[in-house]
Amino acid sequence: MPADGGAKGCPDIRGEEVHPLAHEVAAAFDAVTDPVREVLLAVREAVFATAAELPETGGVREYLAWGQPAYRPRRDGVGVAVRLGEQAGTPAMFVHCRTTLISDFRSMAGHLEFEGRRAVLFDPVRPLPLTELAAMIERALTYHHRQAPVGGPRENTGRHR
Repeated sequence: MPADGGAKGCPDIRGEEVHPLAHEVAAAFDAVTDPVREVLLAVREAVFATAAELPETGGVREYLAWGQPAYRPRRDGVGVAVRLGEQAGTPAMFVHCRTTLISDFRSMAGHLEFEGRRAVLFDPVRPLPLTELAAMIERALTYHHRQAPVGGPRENTGRHR
């Protein structure tokens, strides 16, 4: 944490901080080892950059889920959350296991390692596959939007049927 107690963020190309981390999210990143943390922070920036290119998401909301940083579209019914964490000491991006996302990811980037139906794993000593990563993030953040009928995404009315 910065000495002033403010949230920290990742530097952009000019070295300025962007997307500041809330204290609880920063603590979750601080709880993982350095090589894993560096990869996860890079994936985090890819999530924000990808969401910025997807107006249908309304951006992303950062929060903790299961004690891990998670990112969900601000607009309801558009996509699913992605979580960032470790799987056996390896940086991982998790998605809901009851989606077809991991199967989709395997088709897109079969050279990567996967954990069942819930995670894609990143080798901390190899460069992130940024093109494939952006495509995977886009598929997750727009999962329901892409599966919606022609009329558009499901509308969340807050009522049970």
